[in-house]
Amino acid sequence: MEELAEGLLKTILRFIRWFLLEAICERFLYWLGRLFLLAVTFGAYPNAQQQRAHQGRIIFTGLLVAIVIVVLISFVV
Repeated sequence: MEELAEGLLKTILRFIRWFLLEAICERFLYWLGRLFLLAVTFGAYPNAQQQRAHQGRIIFTGLLVAIVIVVLISFVV
């Protein structure tokens, strides 16, 4: 019985971890980076083909923007 509960708990925790990684990294950081790049380049980058090819770069830009926002907020508060 304990093994069954342990397996179920592991499955639930893996799902929660997957969901958090998917929701935060893939969605939030991607769109934050994409919107920032579109604003900086006045809509020139990334276009449809570049979105697929440069997805990692866009997510990395979103991460940098999020870090800068947190640092700026910490200085203001």
